[in-house]
Amino acid sequence: MHEILLYITFFSGLVPFCFYVLIIYKREGLHNLKPAVPFIWLTLIGSLYEPIVTIAMGKDSMYWFRVYNVAEFLCLYYFFRNVVQKKYLLLFGSFFFFFILSSLMVVILDIGQLRVESIYAPFIFLFVLTFSALWFRDTSRNDMLLAKFAKSNLIFICGFLLYYSGTLFFYLLSEVILVDSKTIGYYDYWLVNIIATLILKIFLIGGVWSGKKI
Repeated sequence: MHEILLYITFFSGLVPFCFYVLIIYKREGLHNLKPAVPFIWLTLIGSLYEPIVTIAMGKDSMYWFRVYNVAEFLCLYYFFRNVVQKKYLLLFGSFFFFFILSSLMVVILDIGQLRVESIYAPFIFLFVLTFSALWFRDTSRNDMLLAKFAKSNLIFICGFLLYYSGTLFFYLLSEVILVDSKTIGYYDYWLVNIIATLILKIFLIGGVWSGKKI
């Protein structure tokens, strides 16, 4: 059951990119999808890398997860910089500064991967929550902004909120549950992340598809 769900999740990560390529081919509403393009590419790479390199070839995934953590934040940063108003540049800069500082500490102190996740998870959750709230507030107050931004952005943001809120405590407690207490099996515990990732990819599919011209 775990393996079936895992490979369904991997496959679903290819679909947003396939839809994006189809929209490019038909030249339909590409400007609506521009903010999410880096995240779509990252999802594609992750959906190919993990089953091929990590599972099939048996390579250590630690370095991949380190790279993914950084790339994930940069993709989210790019997304919200493009959908949220420019007046929040100072706030964006503050988050970026603390992210770089945290990343340097991770490298210098050579922190274990589970602990790294417990550092990045609350930071990225706070970033997504902050700028999602600002986006909802600004668009709800401004009819021009509401008309400018397609519903694809709304779907992407809802997907990000669900995923990062749903996995927050999963990553915060992973070291305690898996290493210290060992109260639950590894595969049963990571099933939570698989389901959350699948939900995120479904929202990405919906966001990409809704970005095309009707």
